[in-house]
Order: sequence, then structure tokens, then C-alpha cells
Amino acid sequence: MADDTRYYNDDENVRAYGGNVVAESAWGSADAIIAAYNALPQLLAALEPLVRLRNTLAADHSDYSPEDITEELCRALRDIV
Repeated sequence: MADDTRYYNDDENVRAYGGNVVAESAWGSADAIIAAYNALPQLLAALEPLVRLRNTLAADHSDYSPEDITEELCRALRDIV
């Protein structure tokens, strides 16, 4: 009877169940972090055209107002998405 307290002690059941939920939640969070880390190169590749455009517009800033730069970046972002 002492080996299997989950059938006889309600408080122990709650603690054991709660521990499992916390452990599963931690593993789920770890999986999400790993998935985000693995997707990072794809995200950076998708953002590369925006970075190039920003650098180009900033280098030639005399021809572009801040509003023009924002408009060009938004247009490029819409093309990516």
C-alpha cells in the first residue's frame, strides 16, 4: 500500500499530476524554442531583401524621404509575405 500512494492519498495525486503537467509544459516550451531556433535561418533569408533595400535606400538617402523609405520597406515586406 505504501508503494502506490496515488490510489489512497488524494493530495499526492494532485502533486503527482501537477508535476506531470509542469514537466509536459516544460518539454512543450523546449520544443517550441528548438523549432524557432531551427527556423531562424529561413527567417533571416526571408528578411535579407528588406535589409538590402534598407541599406540601399539609406546609402542614397538624399533621394528618399523617411516616408519614402518606410513605403519602400512596407512594399518589400508585402512582397515577402
